[in-house]
Amino acid sequence: MKSFIAVLAVLFVFACVQAQDAKQKVAAVAEKCKTEVHGGHDVLRIVGTSELPKTEEQRCFLECVYKNLQLIVDDKFAEPGAKRLMMMKYGSNPDQLKIAQTEIETCAKEVKPTAGMKCSLAHNIRQCFAKEGQKHNFYIKA
Repeated sequence: MKSFIAVLAVLFVFACVQAQDAKQKVAAVAEKCKTEVHGGHDVLRIVGTSELPKTEEQRCFLECVYKNLQLIVDDKFAEPGAKRLMMMKYGSNPDQLKIAQTEIETCAKEVKPTAGMKCSLAHNIRQCFAKEGQKHNFYIKA
């Protein structure tokens, strides 16, 4: 019994470390992308929220973040990259992880770039996450 509890404790610590690693990774990528898109300090505030990007600068910043996190690969929403990130972020909570995976699977089928709108894919991913989040009362924040 003690070994079982010890294993659970190790798994819990590992999951907490992974969630912290995900936050640190996102923060580092956000700083990098802020520089790449020459964004003002206000572009950073969109990371970690469910807020939709309102300007081209915010869309392109978010698209840079998503590309660096492998949520966008070859100008498409990348379901495997999104699931890896959500595993890091929600791996310690099976219920939240299941909802996140369901939302990702739905968005992978629905999300496409909008013709004529620069950096639209990031906007459309975020919009899908927000729409699906309302259905499940759970918002993916990436």
